[in-house]
Amino acid sequence: MDCLRRKRGDFILCPMKSKPIKKHHFLLLELLIAFALLTVSITPLIKIPLRLLKEELSSLYEIESYFLSERALCRCKEKLYLGSVSWASIEESYTQPLLIEQTSVEIGYSNLAKNKAQIDCILKTISIKQNQQSQKFAYVELCIFVIPHKKTYKKKKFIHKLFVCQENSAEFPPGLPHTDS
Repeated sequence: MDCLRRKRGDFILCPMKSKPIKKHHFLLLELLIAFALLTVSITPLIKIPLRLLKEELSSLYEIESYFLSERALCRCKEKLYLGSVSWASIEESYTQPLLIEQTSVEIGYSNLAKNKAQIDCILKTISIKQNQQSQKFAYVELCIFVIPHKKTYKKKKFIHKLFVCQENSAEFPPGLPHTDS
């Protein structure tokens, strides 16, 4: 052998002539097939969590819209109680619904789930009756609409039915609670 020489018991290696190495290049078709297989295998892993996130945001919107409608109901009851809505307008709402309040709010907790919505409180009188003491009572329907700005969510409608009594202004000042002694 030319490469190995013996010198005082040790072997010395001689440099060998190297042969050219054949390089195997990937074809574009092979890369496209690998990418397609990777995409098909990852899609279910991403699709399920995204669907769950969408359902969670939808249920968050429903819960938030319910709470917003309850707050709007309290504000509308307060307006009726304090006399901000006149009895004449309550009587007129028998033929034409009366818009009591219209507000714009944000629904959601983070930037991902924040949506703007509009809340409309509409009063519609169903019936008006009068007793022997000439005191008028109205049975009203208060419709609260939560209207989202995005079309991904549905318009929510909450209906509350209330009895409203006309106070005799000579006996009680408006807005003060009265009890029979």
